[in-house]
Amino acid sequence: MDKVSIIIPTRNRSSYLERALEHAFAQDYPNFEVIVSNNASTDDTAHVLESLKTKYPNLISVHHPELLPLSTHWDKVIRDVSTGNIILLIPDDDVIIDKCYLSKAVRLFEKYPSIGLVFANFCSINPQFQRITNYEAKFDEFIPKEFLFNNYNKELFGITGIGVPHLTALFSRKAYLDVGGFDLDCMSPDTYLWLKILLKYDAGFVNEIVAEYLMHENNLSKKANIDQFYSDTLIPQKIQDLAQSIGSIDRNQIKTIKRMYEIFYRRYINITCPKGSWKRAYLKFLLKFK
Repeated sequence: MDKVSIIIPTRNRSSYLERALEHAFAQDYPNFEVIVSNNASTDDTAHVLESLKTKYPNLISVHHPELLPLSTHWDKVIRDVSTGNIILLIPDDDVIIDKCYLSKAVRLFEKYPSIGLVFANFCSINPQFQRITNYEAKFDEFIPKEFLFNNYNKELFGITGIGVPHLTALFSRKAYLDVGGFDLDCMSPDTYLWLKILLKYDAGFVNEIVAEYLMHENNLSKKANIDQFYSDTLIPQKIQDLAQSIGSIDRNQIKTIKRMYEIFYRRYINITCPKGSWKRAYLKFLLKFK
């Protein structure tokens, strides 16, 4: 039976940890570990984790004395700390609400050996934990990699621009290592990883709402800096290079890569260009697309 590592990265958000651990340890799957990785928090995170170990003695906590870049942090915990064959890397403010989700996801990994990634539907909630929106895609339990890659960031979840949700995504350690893991510090390392995995591996899907995404002012995406927005614009070229290196590049993949160029670069120039000049910068950038 495959072991699942639930990894919860955290920094200065100790108030979310009890809720995060309550849901993580509620899973009915018999073989999993829970790791909280404290990225140089300056609040009482370390103290809170020690207190929570009395309630959850199997909790593994890791404390990094110096602040690590996001991708470096995630990669270090996956490679150096986790021991599972399957990884769930979930933000500290989001939770899995389906107690059977790990069991359902592992079943798909076992049933379809070509799968490298499993995900599911989710919902968003407000700070009062009231449901706002359901995000419900309609897929079969087995999704060919070509379909998901070629349609990435289209209206897969009923809303333009949403792809595989980070909070529900389980990925195999084999697939992670095979595509090089997190190797770029950017605002969207999850999107980058899913696209890399989908170049080589199929996906599995659980057609149920299994997780809650908490909407609040401290979401990490709202704290991104200009350098991280710029780094996102490097993702499509790195994806294209990987596709060419494994000999899988085709016209449909090129269309997806170009779409990702457009999405990431438009975000970047919208925050860096004076109002009214972004179109010129955008067109100039598109001329560089190979």
